[in-house]
Amino acid sequence: MIAGRISYGAWYHRRSGRERNYGIEKGVQRVMGEPIGGDPSAIGSGLRKVRKRRWFLWGLLLVYVPAIWLSLHLTHSDRITAVVFGVWLVVLIIAVFFVSTARCPRCGNYFHVYGMTPLYLRRCLHCKLHISADKKKPLGR
Repeated sequence: MIAGRISYGAWYHRRSGRERNYGIEKGVQRVMGEPIGGDPSAIGSGLRKVRKRRWFLWGLLLVYVPAIWLSLHLTHSDRITAVVFGVWLVVLIIAVFFVSTARCPRCGNYFHVYGMTPLYLRRCLHCKLHISADKKKPLGR
């Protein structure tokens, strides 16, 4: 970049008076159109969605061995077993995508992704919100 010159995008935003956050209200983070933050009911419903997606993924992983075994023993065909494997693999890829793109209800970042690698841990990788934070009772009650 030449000294004294700015990129076209920066020039356009300065000239038009638009904010760089592309229509997002200043200071308010949103996920799917809803403001995120400290509302306990919003955090509870967001964590329920994350838990549902995680349970589906882990259930799908546990179904693999019985599905292949049943396919082999009922059909005695390697081709049909390969089709069962292919269907399972496609569903697995879709489930991994949905789990890894689940957003944290508190900070709005991806719950399981930090950088390029998904890590399926029980805490948000950004704000450290636990997956069952809405189920825990407050201390002292």
